[in-house]
Amino acid sequence: MKLYVRAAVLLIGITSGVSANSQANQPAEQQFSSHLAQLTSAVLADPRHSLDSRALDKIMVGIKPYFRYSVAPAQQTTVNLDTYLATQVPNHKVERGLALLQEHQGLLDKIGERFGVQPRFILALWGIRSNYGEQAGQFPVLTILASQSQSDEAQQASFIDAVVALAQSGLSPQDFVGNRDARLGQVALTASQYLSHGVDGDDDGKVDIWQNHADIFATIANILKQQGWQQEATWGRQVQLPVDFDLSQAQAPQAFSYWQQQGVRRFDGTDLPNVDSIRANVIAPDGKKGRIYLVYDNYRAINAWLDNHYDSISVTYLSERIKFPQLK
Repeated sequence: MKLYVRAAVLLIGITSGVSANSQANQPAEQQFSSHLAQLTSAVLADPRHSLDSRALDKIMVGIKPYFRYSVAPAQQTTVNLDTYLATQVPNHKVERGLALLQEHQGLLDKIGERFGVQPRFILALWGIRSNYGEQAGQFPVLTILASQSQSDEAQQASFIDAVVALAQSGLSPQDFVGNRDARLGQVALTASQYLSHGVDGDDDGKVDIWQNHADIFATIANILKQQGWQQEATWGRQVQLPVDFDLSQAQAPQAFSYWQQQGVRRFDGTDLPNVDSIRANVIAPDGKKGRIYLVYDNYRAINAWLDNHYDSISVTYLSERIKFPQLK
């Protein structure tokens, strides 16, 4: 996995026109105004909200072309899972997680029981997605998406989803914020994910993943449940592979007995559990020279959401550190 070391800062703007043929000679500000008019018409045609043109105008008037600082890479450094985990799950994040577990134990237990998800995994996802809310971001989501959709027509649906999500959230446009990728709240969801999976955890009639812990925890748990989470199961284990193991054959979930026959062993070299009910597959994010895992349905549920083995392993590692604080 390659990451880039930041060196120089360049100011860029997302201001290219949607329709180059008709807008090429217009000033950038006029092009953006025309683009907002197109978005307004598209939003008004969407049946998922009850906004009238006057209410929508109040939202659209605050949207401006989005400028942000982009960083030019000077050199690149190779990051492996070991160094990534050290960055994503430092001791202070574990300690913060343990304190938050104690603070929100009752609520986490209630939400966990409702959705069938162990509280430590809810907490770990919160920690990885937004550092327990501290890195949720204050970026203007509608401005980002409107600007992106000007140069990428496929993003228009994301903007419409975001306006619908704003209408359902009860927030003001100024409070409808996210991270620099326009992911919403302390769960870092796309607007589409918010609409599909957001949960009102305390029955107050709103889905507030920005400030309301009940909604944040319930939404995380609901996503895992929808991905097939199993309450009585765990996520996986680190293992050893034989020297001649073929990673290309390791994708399909199989019983422990199958992997035992293939020479896979626990990390300490002992035999795998004699359990037939679990189906596991091998993952090796850094290849055979890196960490190797046998992962189960619950890991696959996490990775179906995050779609990134580094981040998914970070979640499982943080959950283990919360469960076993002495683990290093």
